[in-house]
Amino acid sequence: FTAMALAHSPLSDVRMPEDNGYLKLLCAHADLASPISRYAPITLPQINSCGFDYVALGHIHNRAEKEDEEGRIRYCGFAEGRSFDEIGRGGVWIVDFAEDGSISCERKMLSKRAFYIDSIDLGDAFDAKTAIIAVKQSLERFSGQEGVCLRLTLEGRAEEEAVRSIYERSDSLCLEYSIERLEITDATLPYIDGEYLERDTTIRGELYRLLAYSMAVQMTRGGTSVENPASFYAFAKRVADTVNRVVADSKLTRDEGIAQIAKELGDIFDSIGMEFDDSAILLVSESLMDRFGRGADPATVEEVAIFFGGDAINVEDYENFTEIPIVRG
Repeated sequence: FTAMALAHSPLSDVRMPEDNGYLKLLCAHADLASPISRYAPITLPQINSCGFDYVALGHIHNRAEKEDEEGRIRYCGFAEGRSFDEIGRGGVWIVDFAEDGSISCERKMLSKRAFYIDSIDLGDAFDAKTAIIAVKQSLERFSGQEGVCLRLTLEGRAEEEAVRSIYERSDSLCLEYSIERLEITDATLPYIDGEYLERDTTIRGELYRLLAYSMAVQMTRGGTSVENPASFYAFAKRVADTVNRVVADSKLTRDEGIAQIAKELGDIFDSIGMEFDDSAILLVSESLMDRFGRGADPATVEEVAIFFGGDAINVEDYENFTEIPIVRG
């Protein structure tokens, strides 16, 4: 098609001539994946009704498999990848037509360069050495291949220093494993150890203690005051129920559990008119997971109350209290 788009099928009005002994080949820049595509949408029934002997398609670059059982309809893919939206090795199809009408197809790889996207879970990378070992294990899979261009996403939890060390050593890692190009994307969560931060003498530890103190002050002066025991009980119960439900969900990883607790804890604070920075809520959620996570005893209302700086609560006095009234001190 000669315009920027062609929203209708170019085969909708095709009338094939009678069989004259010639091969009927279709070469088309068309979209077989979506009937509502703006780029010449075609369907298998339309192709079959035309009686083509072979259909060579272009448009979807990351598709180079047969589209029908007989293998007479194929996308060519790409010959040489140009960026990370063309993944893997590129090549062409070599198609042989026999006199009896049968065909054979062979994929001939041509590309000198290959783009790949991969991710690696650093787990709990407390130091640079642990992080580098994890990255090397990922790069080992591509070692010895020609022209590898890799976009590597770092996941899991990691100290800032550990992630920085990966960036700093990226050039030497490329040389060590013969990687032509290495792009690193940091999607890690910060490693937060509440007990360590309580003792940390750096500005990070001071920030953690300041946030914890600020939260405790708001808890005692805001809508869920320890001077408001019924309100505080309802708050502690909601938090305990949230933590126990998330911890019991075996499908969630530890980091996913922390993220879920942080989300629901933020909703609880919003419901009582309290505002906290996301980083503060994440710190608290991390500490809750450390305290009541898998392998530990379930969270109780009493323990959560003490965790947030309140006194022990007599649960029997408030066991039927479920709502959190907003009472400003």
